[in-house]
Amino acid sequence: MALENLTATGNARKKTMMTRRSTAFALLALLCFGALYAAVFAAGIKKSESAETSLLNVRELYAQTADTYAVTGSDVFKTPSRIFSYERLAQMSDGRLLLINGNNAAPDVVPGELVNIADYVWTLDKNLTGNIEAATMLKRLFDSAADAGYGKFRATDFYRSHELQRDLYDNAADKSFVSPPGHSEHQIGLAADISYDGVNIGNSEQGAWIAKNAHRFGFVLRYPPHKTEITGIPFEPWHFRYVGLPHARIMYENDLVLEEYIDYLKQNEEKAFLFDGVRYAVSYLSDCGASIVIPADHIFSASLDNTGGIIVTAWIGAVE
Repeated sequence: MALENLTATGNARKKTMMTRRSTAFALLALLCFGALYAAVFAAGIKKSESAETSLLNVRELYAQTADTYAVTGSDVFKTPSRIFSYERLAQMSDGRLLLINGNNAAPDVVPGELVNIADYVWTLDKNLTGNIEAATMLKRLFDSAADAGYGKFRATDFYRSHELQRDLYDNAADKSFVSPPGHSEHQIGLAADISYDGVNIGNSEQGAWIAKNAHRFGFVLRYPPHKTEITGIPFEPWHFRYVGLPHARIMYENDLVLEEYIDYLKQNEEKAFLFDGVRYAVSYLSDCGASIVIPADHIFSASLDNTGGIIVTAWIGAVE
């Protein structure tokens, strides 16, 4: 399915979220936003053509409780529409869409809370840690796999410190499969290496299942075989990156790796999506002086992309 078919592109399409460079336009934005916001969803959303229904209950994941916000890293504000500056959004970044590769180094600060992975999924390394939201969703992915008859998936790697990454790189016989220290996704705690009870996950029905279904829980196969020239990394069937919803779904259905997806968002700064009856709005801010208007009671998250931009994802609500 082509990207341009995900949303309507008519000239009458209104923008979902509006950026403002100065407070002089703030009041006007607040007054006008309600009408424009309704218009974009009347004209700008096209349903996914996928017949598959996600097992993930989005209402449950984003249930309006403080505990859930603490787990997911999302924010909700029970106030009138507010304007958030680029700087404020950067402070709120959950890191889910940070691009880490040979050209973009991992930040010094690990985004989000790290938890013990053994408390969530099967792993032989009892000291393994990872991002709490990624660990939560990996458990849901493994539970779904077990329901489908594949109950022996386990996590073999997740978060790595800079020192551990350096040791692995220095001692690797084939460095093409190990990123240099500072350039590994594992250093932000959002990448999981997955195995299946001794089976070669790259050439098995178990591996095919996880590659086909991971996106439903916010994970993407980060280094597919046909994207090596873009990612700079050979095919790694075991390496899955958590980017969250709806991003994993969009990337999967359009065969995009993270480098391509971020480029797409840069070219299409505001997009609306409808998946499984749930509305999302995704905005890209590339100007550090920009601001964005977010209506009250809309659950949203923000992530730096590590190339100078911020991606804001809003869950608008379920379509009844």
